[in-house]
Amino acid sequence: MDNNTAQKHPISYCASFVINVVDMSRGYEMRSEITDQLSEETYTNLLITSMVTLLALIIVDSLLIHGVRKGKRNLMIPWLALEFLALIAILIIFICIILFGLLTMAPHGLFIIFIIVAVVFLIVYSIVVHFFLVVYSHFKELQNLEHAGEEQRFEGNQETVNAGFMAYPLQRQ
Repeated sequence: MDNNTAQKHPISYCASFVINVVDMSRGYEMRSEITDQLSEETYTNLLITSMVTLLALIIVDSLLIHGVRKGKRNLMIPWLALEFLALIAILIIFICIILFGLLTMAPHGLFIIFIIVAVVFLIVYSIVVHFFLVVYSHFKELQNLEHAGEEQRFEGNQETVNAGFMAYPLQRQ
């Protein structure tokens, strides 16, 4: 798995987190026009929720990176669980939007735009599923290496397991 791909998410989350901190420090009066319809309390709650969510995502993605670099599959589990739930939620939301869009947009002649958006979504969703499967396959590969390491530990012949691109040290018990 490419470490650069895994490192891009925490960087964007960190940037978003900093933007939220700056936005919150500017105060309610300096907010953008997009949020003019929100009360000050709602605006503050949204910013705080966004910051907590981004901080959690930074932690989970950092665990993934550390797990991949050190060959510790247990550190990959939070990312896999969160990403799996996100994939399911996004798919359910997309299906609801499709159903709503077919009922409301089709009679008004916006069907072509709706189809284009749906195709773009499916392409992007497929790429995200591919990324998930790459991480999951690496997770399973580490599991297989752990099982191979247990068998080799009983034989006592080898102290590391070579995965082609990285050697994983066996843990002595």
